[in-house]
Amino acid sequence: MKDNSQFLYELLREKRNKLARDTNVKPYMIFHNKVLQAISETKPVTLEELGKIKGMGEKKLAKYGSLILETINGREDEETIKETSEKVFTVYEYITHLNQILTQQVAVILGEITSVDDRGNYLFFTIHDKNEEASLKCFILENTLNGLGVELRQGLEVKISGFPKIYGKWGSLSFEVEYIGLVGEGALKLAFEKLKKRLQKEGYFDENRKKKIADYVETIGLITSRFGDAQNDFLTHLGKYGFKILFYDVRVEGLYALDDITSAIRWFNENLIDIDVLVITRGGGGLEKLQPFNSETIAKAIFSSKIPVITGIGHENDTTIADLVSDLRASTPTDAARILSDPWRNVVNLLNQTAKTITSIFSRNFKDNFLRIANYEENIVTASDKILKSREQKLSNLQLILGSQFEGLIHQVKQIQTAFFNNWERLRSNFFTIRNEIITQEKILFHEIDRRFRTISINLQNLEQKLHLGNPTIRLKQGYSIITNIDRRVIKSNKQIKVGDSLNLKFYQGRASSKVEDIEE
Repeated sequence: MKDNSQFLYELLREKRNKLARDTNVKPYMIFHNKVLQAISETKPVTLEELGKIKGMGEKKLAKYGSLILETINGREDEETIKETSEKVFTVYEYITHLNQILTQQVAVILGEITSVDDRGNYLFFTIHDKNEEASLKCFILENTLNGLGVELRQGLEVKISGFPKIYGKWGSLSFEVEYIGLVGEGALKLAFEKLKKRLQKEGYFDENRKKKIADYVETIGLITSRFGDAQNDFLTHLGKYGFKILFYDVRVEGLYALDDITSAIRWFNENLIDIDVLVITRGGGGLEKLQPFNSETIAKAIFSSKIPVITGIGHENDTTIADLVSDLRASTPTDAARILSDPWRNVVNLLNQTAKTITSIFSRNFKDNFLRIANYEENIVTASDKILKSREQKLSNLQLILGSQFEGLIHQVKQIQTAFFNNWERLRSNFFTIRNEIITQEKILFHEIDRRFRTISINLQNLEQKLHLGNPTIRLKQGYSIITNIDRRVIKSNKQIKVGDSLNLKFYQGRASSKVEDIEE
């Protein structure tokens, strides 16, 4: 994405996260990151254009469409400024208003921890700037911190991501942290070893709970960045063996990589449980770049996956928490590809070798039997009738054996060919089945639309008839009249008038005035 697209993506992402917090749901249940990326790249200006983006259904378009377009066009902030400049706030309202603005000011901050205060569900800490006299009070949810696999202590240099927030009771500003990353190889190694020891004790690395990878994988869920070399390395070495690859683009380093990768694992498990394996891969890098793969959050995501997971992260010497939890670790993206393609490559080699063996056996048997037949023909000239008959019988038996062997070899070849192409026939059959189901559902849908349209038309005709019958002009035409007083109020009872009142009478054609001379009960 270009710079302005990246800025728009981050803005949309923060608005989505705020909505998720306000409604107490997971962010991906509102929009996946892939949908936000598509919006930021295409920048739709109408609801119709927005509705064409994959993942933007009718309900989400109706619920969030206007907010998204306002964010893209920059109208939301202008309307907010105009509205707030004319309003008088209470203290609580103003702090709430400020927090609504501040929560959108997401930032990444580098600093050194000077104090840590654990208060149960939250952990409060202060970071300061090494080069300036500046400090910032921060807090983070304990569950969020545990998921990152980071233990905070004084003296650690960290990168934090989050947004500022004002505490209403005291009017003090703090920074709500959504992500913490350690800075420096020493701190990262210490955090890695500590998390590794804890997860190992909890059974995350146990071999007996790991899922078996299918012998012949057909469908692969690939989780990596479309901008990295890992994708090309994996696809290049995978080979052309008919694999079906479903690609999920994620960031593989940085503050938002962890959320991207865990969302991808969750999406495959919730939507495509029938795929054979997930492959999580990226190129090499230091511990700081590999931080997203060394967290408790990604360990839990891989551990909970119903789909077997293969990791191919970094170089051969790079081992991450994700590698240790995964069902199978590949040393590199290339190695992950070879693990999946080798069984199919071996099948092809076996077919070629079998064909050579069949040809060799047939050729050898043919030559041997040809020599035997030639020898029998030579003996027939000098042998007696008895010997001739005996040799003829043996020759016939040999011919039967040869024919039987040849038919058996041909049958073996056909079995191998059938097994090799069976998957293709099954896929093609599934395709036509799904296509017929779509055609059937389409017919049902159009029939239902036509039925509802006819019902609505009949209801409109009935309403039109009722409106016609209630038209006051029809009553006037039948000889009735409408009586009003000087205030133009309709007179419905003699209780509303008294002797001497002036009244107006409206007929079907024309009007008249009158005065009340007598009132009868």
